[in-house]
Amino acid sequence: LALIPTLLLAQVSKSTLRIAFVLLVIYAIYSLTALTFGSMKIAFLVSAFETNSNESIEYLKTFPALNYGVMLLFLLASILFYKTASIISVPHFYYKVIAIALFFIFTVFSWPGTLIRQTIVMGKEYYEARQILINSINQLDSWKVETTSKYNQYDNYVLVIGESVRKDYLSVYGYSHPTTPWLDKVNGKFVDGYISMGANTVSSLSRTLAQPVGDGMEFIPENNIMTLANKGPYFTSWISNQGKIGRHDTSTSTVAIRAKNTFFMNKGDYSGQNLDDKDMLVHLDQVLKLKSEDPKLTVLHMLGSHPDTCERLHDFPNNFNLEQGERFNCYLATIEKTDDFLRQVAEALSKQGSYSLMYFSDHGMSVESDMVRVDGKIKNAYEPPVIVLNSDDKDHIVIKKTISGYNFTDIFANWLGLSIDNETKLYDLSHISNIPEPKTVLANNTVKMINPMVLPEQPVLE
Repeated sequence: LALIPTLLLAQVSKSTLRIAFVLLVIYAIYSLTALTFGSMKIAFLVSAFETNSNESIEYLKTFPALNYGVMLLFLLASILFYKTASIISVPHFYYKVIAIALFFIFTVFSWPGTLIRQTIVMGKEYYEARQILINSINQLDSWKVETTSKYNQYDNYVLVIGESVRKDYLSVYGYSHPTTPWLDKVNGKFVDGYISMGANTVSSLSRTLAQPVGDGMEFIPENNIMTLANKGPYFTSWISNQGKIGRHDTSTSTVAIRAKNTFFMNKGDYSGQNLDDKDMLVHLDQVLKLKSEDPKLTVLHMLGSHPDTCERLHDFPNNFNLEQGERFNCYLATIEKTDDFLRQVAEALSKQGSYSLMYFSDHGMSVESDMVRVDGKIKNAYEPPVIVLNSDDKDHIVIKKTISGYNFTDIFANWLGLSIDNETKLYDLSHISNIPEPKTVLANNTVKMINPMVLPEQPVLE
């Protein structure tokens, strides 16, 4: 509605008419993207500044002919308006000043004005996030790493970071419906008792992938799993379907960019494009075929079961039709999809020699019949699965023991055959009895560190 008075008031002077024309042209060009992806997102700015010409051409090819038709009509209408508009004669100078002031006020709230405001806000966020990434590269870690007898035990190591998967909805952990048909049968180690460091992605992964200190509220960003693995040495790669830059993504990206080889399918934040996790498998195959004198560590960061769960399925079938409703059934289906994704990863690895595959999810979720959401007030939100599958495993072992995410870097180092201190050797999932019981389990609820073990449990929906 603000656009109509904006165009009328634009005709009070040649300057305001030119400003209105420029804004209309900008918005007309942006309509090509807006028709498909909606309002301005940080991903568009990242694409504009960090995408090469070939990627830009491929991006433009993805839009349907309708988008180009609407953009062309918008451009023609803008030109027609500019060419046919006549300057309105305002009888008094003060009236003209008021008219120009009203023009700028309405412009701010019009479609083009909103686009400009969003671009300024997103531009600031992009600049700040990019500076964080640049600064993080220059921070030196303080890891003192030694190799153990387990170093280079396998040709390939793959860490899959899941998203929003709650342990008690996996049939391999006892859920009554077959959400993990492949994992139910495969040999490996399944940790039942892992407590995440947070109930959402940022609060959990920032304290899991980097070394926490004190009670876990603070952590050392430069002492992270990538800088640790690089000192192995391992040939490190990070492939992500999460975002690279954004308020929910940058903290994890400071870890990812320390890998020797990185690829982000989403250039902006995680919501920039709804891409399929399975598309990472192509990039995994490419990494596995690279020649390296060092053993390889590859991290795959999934979108997994992130809400909206139905959107995460893409062409994967939803085999669940429980009475709780569509969103609940989609959540179960995304878990089955993760199970199938892990199967495909294992198959790709088996073609390249021996392997060790570790999977964990960042946190659990509150799962209700009509809603799947983040909720730091229930214990289940801090209970994701942790699974290790080795190519030479002979048994299917469920490990029932409380293990805090505070010690994930110790578990990770031990998995790779690395030692960072005497305590690291204790966190060996192959010798579960040696892992010490945590004195206190703490996790971050986005505000402070709490004990999730005393929180109420949300009943599982069957």
